[in-house]
Order: sequence, then structure tokens, then C-alpha cells
Amino acid sequence: MVRRNQDSERGQREAWRTHERETHAHRLAIAHRSRRRKLRPELASSAAGFHGMHDVSLPDPAHLEEIRSGPHKLTLQDWRCVLRGVGATMERANLALISAGVAFFGLMAVIPGMTALIALVGIFGDPAWIAEQIRALGGLAPDAVVSIIYQEVQRLVSTRNDTLLAGAIFNLLLALWAALQGTRWVLIALTAVNRRAEKRRALGRYLAAGTFTLYGLGLSVLAVLLMGVAPVVLAFLHIEHGTELLLLALRWPVLGGAAIGVALILYRWGPRRRPPPWKWLWPGAIAAPLLWLLASTALTFALREFPAFGAAYGSLASVVALLLWLYITALVFLLGGALNAELEFFSIGKPTQPVQAGETIEPRISVSGGAKEVAEKRAE
Repeated sequence: MVRRNQDSERGQREAWRTHERETHAHRLAIAHRSRRRKLRPELASSAAGFHGMHDVSLPDPAHLEEIRSGPHKLTLQDWRCVLRGVGATMERANLALISAGVAFFGLMAVIPGMTALIALVGIFGDPAWIAEQIRALGGLAPDAVVSIIYQEVQRLVSTRNDTLLAGAIFNLLLALWAALQGTRWVLIALTAVNRRAEKRRALGRYLAAGTFTLYGLGLSVLAVLLMGVAPVVLAFLHIEHGTELLLLALRWPVLGGAAIGVALILYRWGPRRRPPPWKWLWPGAIAAPLLWLLASTALTFALREFPAFGAAYGSLASVVALLLWLYITALVFLLGGALNAELEFFSIGKPTQPVQAGETIEPRISVSGGAKEVAEKRAE
């Protein structure tokens, strides 16, 4: 009798477990069908912040498993969803506004930095050499940008060196401070697009900003060496014309590879989060330099072909062009970070939700050192 009762209870438990499994599977099927359709307005309004996307169908779970292996598994529809999410991230994280601030600090760093550099070079050699190298950057920046830097360098070169030395330390400190501020806000923005709050202490933030400022400075020095110094060295060596042309052509892939390398380092260790897998970093790291080159070329063409720009701003045209070029540079590299983050979020079924009419966007930028996380920690 006891064994019969035990068998009966065991059978009831098995039947209950089977019923629960079937119910759970049924609920999952209903949820999957609802996700493949547009969410109803009442469901869409419940999706908070970055999470969920109510105007694009989410991939089915099997396809999500494929996407997790890398971006190469994304379909054309997936890429449209990702790019739409990047646009939403740009609006939610105020990337355009932050890029404007970064451009302002960049402008503050360029002129004092040039002044300090010329003063220091004047101690050991001829500072006019710097002006000649600046002119060689015409292939990387718009003519108006190169022109204003070249004119400023020429003015500084004609100034007495002892006068420059008197303010060299101040100019150097001002340039470093401005560069640190601009880089710091780049790191804060990259943290925001990864749905995190900036919790690093002030010292940690400035150490990180200083490190990435050095990376950017190294990339700038490499650009000057490749575009300005390399042709002079090759002409001095008197090598064969074909070999010289080949070496000059190799400058571009070398500089592009260096830019991609700096972008990879920035996107992996810049945000205040666990370093993301490398597979999600390559798309943005490759797209950002390419998009920057296209945007810089387009800006150069526009400034050349539309003289109304100079007529509108007058003597400030070159300064505005430099500021606009710095703005484009900052925005492009922030969008590269947003692309990487959106790809990673899309792979776990949490694409960024577009901003709706009448929606109140909570601030995603926090530097208080103790703000609540913007999103849950996700499995790497």
C-alpha cells in the first residue's frame, strides 16, 4: 500500500513537471510570435530607455545564436536594425553635442600646442622646418584647416624665440589640459553608448584620458612623419623612381592600419566596462577611419567648390573650418564605438529603442562616481 501511494505521488509529480514544461514552451512560443510582429503601443510604451526596439522585428532565437558568433552572420535586415539603433544611440547619448565640446577643446589644444612645440624646437634647430611639414598634410585635412595651422605656424616662427619660450610652459599646460578634457569626454561618451555610467574616480579618469591622449598624439606624429618627412627622406636617398612611388603609396595603408589599431585600443579599453570581445570591435574600428576619410574629403571638396562659406564667415572662415573638421573627427569615432556597442546588444536581443514623440530621455552621462548602472551586466 505504501509503495502504491509513493508510485502515485511520483506519477503526479512527473505529470505536474510535464505540464509546467509544456506551459513554459507555450509561453515562449507566444512571446516569440509577438516579437516577430511590431509591438503594440501599450507594450512599446513599457520598453524603457535603451532596451527593446518596437518598430523592427527581432531575430528568432536560432538566428540570434548564429549572430553571437560574429558580425559576419548578420543579414541585410539585421544591419538595417543595427544602423537604426546607432542613430537612436546617437540621440540618446547626445553624441553630436559631446562631439561639439570635443572639437572646442581640440581647437584650444592645437594653437597653444603649436606655440609650445615651435618654442621647444627653436632651442635645438630651425622651427621653420615645422611649417614645411604642416603643408604636407593637405591629403589628410581640408585646405582651409591646413592653411590656418600653417599661417599660425608662420606667425610663430617669425616671432622672437625668447618671447615664445617665456610662454612655452603656459601654452604647453593649456594644450595638455584642453587635450585631456576633450579625450575625457570621448571616454565618457563611449561609456554611455555601452549603457554604463562613468564610475571611475577623478584620478582614474584623467589617467585614462592622458593615456589615450598620448595614443592620439602618437598617431598625429606618425601622420606628419609619413606625409611630410617621408617624401623628403626618399628624395634625399635618390632611390629608383618606381621604388619611391611604391614606398610613397605604402604610406596610406600604414597610416590606415595605425588608425585602426588606435581605434581598437580606444573601443576596447576606453569605456568603463569589462573589455568587449574583439569580434565586436573590428566593424567600428574599420568603419570609423574610412568614414572619417570620406567625410574629410567631402568637407575639402565643399570648401573648395563653395566660396560662399568663406564669404559668410569672412576672416573666421578658416577657424570655423578647423572647428568643423575636429567636430567631424570626434563624431565619426564616437559613432564607431556606438556601432560596436549596438552590434553587441543586438546579438543578445536588446537593440536600442528609437526615441518616441513625447518621450522624456533620461540623461545617460554621469560622472558623479556613484551613479546607478544604465543597464544590466550582460554575459560576454
